[in-house]
Parts: sequence; structure tokens; C-alpha cells
Amino acid sequence: MLLTVFANYPFREVTPLSETTFEMNFSLRSSDFDAQGRIKPSAVLDIFQEVATRHAEELGTGFDEMLAHKMFWVLTKVRYTVHNPLHFQQDVKVLTRAYAPKLVEFRRDFAVYGKDGTLLITGASMWTVISSETRRIVRTTNLYGNNVLSDEYFFDGEILRLPDFKGEKLKKTQTAEYSDLDRNGHVNNRRYADFAQNVLDFHGEIQNFQINFHREILAGDTVEFYYEKSGNSALIRGVKDNKPMYECFEEYKK
Repeated sequence: MLLTVFANYPFREVTPLSETTFEMNFSLRSSDFDAQGRIKPSAVLDIFQEVATRHAEELGTGFDEMLAHKMFWVLTKVRYTVHNPLHFQQDVKVLTRAYAPKLVEFRRDFAVYGKDGTLLITGASMWTVISSETRRIVRTTNLYGNNVLSDEYFFDGEILRLPDFKGEKLKKTQTAEYSDLDRNGHVNNRRYADFAQNVLDFHGEIQNFQINFHREILAGDTVEFYYEKSGNSALIRGVKDNKPMYECFEEYKK
């Protein structure tokens, strides 16, 4: 496990936000859907990431602000539930809320609504702060300053620990390429979802989806994938050098 470095960086003064909820509007694209016309997990994660990024900027903890202090945000867990189907060219409103940290983890929730107010997706995520120099976890205070944070969750429940499974049969290998990387220099979280989808030889209608990230995947890394299907759910694990890189859980609509 990565070691914790204790630090307290002086962030710039920002005008405190009085609203606990940040929102953005999106129009869903054809590339957000798979061959069955279902929203891709990577598309959901991409939307979550975009609204989280914009909200972080409003809070004074955006990419440039963090990098100036040799730090960046890393997503460690994300889970979502699809409550109603989404469709191509649909206009949606995405809400996000940030919460006070617990130890080194910062929770952030999401809710996606249709124009008519129909609840489409709720999700929760956990983030931590990493040193850009050591790639170790940084425990820091005063990130959110005097901004008003919410204590009401969009997502009902916790992000669960995923069960262990043997997954002894190698299904696929995937080598990360330059195009898979993001600004932090590692594979972007949405690509983890795509890698997992490409492992499966079946694709049901996803109702619940979760990824737990353990280690960074870098360009040139070759990851071995295993999966196990049980009833209406599947577990996928990515492994490199006998170490788990991440696990993905999918539960399908019956």
C-alpha cells in the first residue's frame, strides 16, 4: 500500500461557495452508447469526471491549483446505479456534491436527471490526493477551506468492498497505450471501464456498476484480465506482475 505523507499546503483564497450542489448540463452523444443502445460505463465515468473537475475548480482545488502544489486527485472507487434508461441525444442535468474528508479519502456523489426531472443515475465516488513527485498518498487539510459542504448523499449506501474470486482462467491481456493516458500521466479511469467491458463475452443491461482502483496503469503496462460470472453479475480483475491493479463489478437488470 502507498505510504501517507502528511502535508498542509497553503491554497489561494477563494470566495466560499454558499451552495452545496454544483450542476452541469450534457447532451448525450452516439459514442456514449454501446452496440445494444445502452449507456457505456465509460461514458458515465466520463460525465462524472467532467462535472467533478469543474466543481473542483470552483472550490479552488482544480488540476492547475493542485499541480502547483505538486499534487493531483486520484479516483480510488466509484459506483453507480441506473434507475431509468438513457438514450442518444438526451439532454441531462448532472449534479455533484463534495463532502468533508475522512482520513485520506474524499467522497463525492452524483445524480443524473432527465429534462423532465426523471432520476436516471445516482453514483458515489472516493478520491484521494497523490504527490506528483513520489506518487504517494498525501494527507492534507484546508483543501476546501470555508466552502459549504453537503452532508446529504445522492447515493443511498456505501461503496462496497468487492469479494475476492479466483478467476484462474486468463481471458485477455491488454497493453496500455499513450492514447489511454490522461493529464496525470496514467490510464484514465474511463479506460479502465472500457478494458473491463472488452474482457466479457456477454453484455447485459447494467443496473449497478463499480470499480475499485488499486494501482496506476501506465503506458506500456500489460495487464492480464480474469473474470467470473455468477447469476446476473460479473466480477473482472486486472492483474500485473501478480498484483491486482483494479476490480470491476457489474450487476445486470433481470
